Amino acid sequence: MTPDEIISTPELTKNNFYNIPNTWNNQIIDGQTLKGKGYATFALEIQNPNSENTLLALEIHEILTAYTLWADNKIISTRGVAGKTSTTSTPEFKPATLPLPIFGNSITLTLQVSNYHHRKGGPWTSIYLGSASKIHTSASNQLFLNIFLVGSIFMMGIYHLSMFLLGGKYKSSMFFGIFCCLISLRSLVTNERYLHILIPGLNWETLEKIEYLSFYFAVPIFAMFIISIFPREFPKKVLRLIQVIALGFILLVFVTPAIVFTHTVNAFQVYTILASCYLFYVLFRAFKMKREGTNVILAGFLIFFITILNDILYVNGIIQTGSLIPLGMFVFIFSQAFLLSLIYSRTFKKIENQKIQLGHTNIAFKEEIQMRQALQSRLERSHEKSKKSRIALILGLAKLAEYRDEDTGTHLKRIREFSILLAMNLSKIEKYRDYITPDYINDIHQSSILHDIGKVGIKDAILLKPGKLTDEEFEIIKAHTTIGGDAIAAIETEVNDQSFLTLAKNIAYSHHEKWDGTGYPQGLKEENIPLSARIVAVADVYDALTSERSYKKEFSHGKAIEIITQGRGMHFDPLMIDIFLTLSDQFQEIKKKYVD
Repeated sequence: MTPDEIISTPELTKNNFYNIPNTWNNQIIDGQTLKGKGYATFALEIQNPNSENTLLALEIHEILTAYTLWADNKIISTRGVAGKTSTTSTPEFKPATLPLPIFGNSITLTLQVSNYHHRKGGPWTSIYLGSASKIHTSASNQLFLNIFLVGSIFMMGIYHLSMFLLGGKYKSSMFFGIFCCLISLRSLVTNERYLHILIPGLNWETLEKIEYLSFYFAVPIFAMFIISIFPREFPKKVLRLIQVIALGFILLVFVTPAIVFTHTVNAFQVYTILASCYLFYVLFRAFKMKREGTNVILAGFLIFFITILNDILYVNGIIQTGSLIPLGMFVFIFSQAFLLSLIYSRTFKKIENQKIQLGHTNIAFKEEIQMRQALQSRLERSHEKSKKSRIALILGLAKLAEYRDEDTGTHLKRIREFSILLAMNLSKIEKYRDYITPDYINDIHQSSILHDIGKVGIKDAILLKPGKLTDEEFEIIKAHTTIGGDAIAAIETEVNDQSFLTLAKNIAYSHHEKWDGTGYPQGLKEENIPLSARIVAVADVYDALTSERSYKKEFSHGKAIEIITQGRGMHFDPLMIDIFLTLSDQFQEIKKKYVD
């Protein structure tokens, strides 16, 4: 029904109340029990919605499986195509954060929902209403935290796979690396559906298959990881049973559509709980046998198992806590890393004992040295690969914000190169010689590209507006500095990384501050502005001036130099501009090298 049809038939809404969040499966209407397929219209009148005279916004996570949302008679959001039949309906999963227009003392939300592709239908997750600033801040903080967890798990997975490829001996590293990658992949296709954001054209059916396959593969892979560590406590025939059962579910996902294979999840959840209980039994046996490190890994697996139970209850609508598996996995990683470190420690001790036994023979001693050097070389290469993976992952995080602006191109790479160039030359000045160390330059190399991460909290209508912004719109744009800084600060308190994240936080907060105190968000002045933010400010403005945007043409290199020079002592740190002018030709070369 449309909003006009609901208004003209008020008797329909007298007694038909519906608890949200909830699916309509098993709901009883007019004596009939509903199934997953079908369509419905929901309406909610909000009295005096703008009592505090603030901008309001809605946050919608997931509705099964297509919807159209009106505010009074205006459509404000659609996902897929909501229709009355399977042929006229198109499913889509994609979270939405959108402004709520207010035109009077009340507003009516009308929500059309249809489902013909999933076992469940209806608005099964909460819809949040609040001030635009709080909604956007909450969404961006959750986005940054989730991606940090997913990125950490993925990076650990790549690290363990690298260890296996370099050493070729410890299968536990291979299985754990694959498991980490599966968990990070599943986290990208559930809840906020980040994979859909990264690949906008991804088919809904494909997205569902990835979600289910990442879950169905994860259980047998994890069991293979446990048996590789505790083979004496884990009979192979039990492992074969776990693998065969999982294979049956996996084949169903491959050969059937979502409306069929989504019905298998409840059975697989029971199977997962039973398999996890058996793995508890294996770990407990290892603990009783006093196997080294089992107390730590047992505690980590307990926390991970609790998050698995949480997600099963959440998916079935019993609780509304959200998905916690990435957090549980993050905790479990540390327990597993501790166990593997013990294994490697025993290996080194064994090598040391062999050295003592063969120490009287020069040939044996030389072979020992060569073996240790080869092992050290492998570890160093593995560490270097892990470091490169971390840098690439950080670049990917920053691109989440940049991908929302279609005009930015290779903006991130240029900002990084400009910032390093300025920092290296500032380090030659006596004032900063002891402050700008090689570690500082490495940190700014990684953190400078997160300067605009707060853009994930700004709605597209303003971020991508081709014309001049209104004063109100510009105030919203300015909020990206506090959104980004607050998000990074939240992560900083959790991981205690006081180098890279501290610089990233300062840059995100203060790269729009001005030397004369007229900038935002805090109006900081002169050297109260963090040095890292003053460096990135010059790099960011030069790149913005020499790049085409939806609201402007690009300026020439000479014109950009002229404008920046005019800002010396007002917009920019005078010393920073003096250094910049000596490097202007190198700035131009970097611009040409990483052209859009």
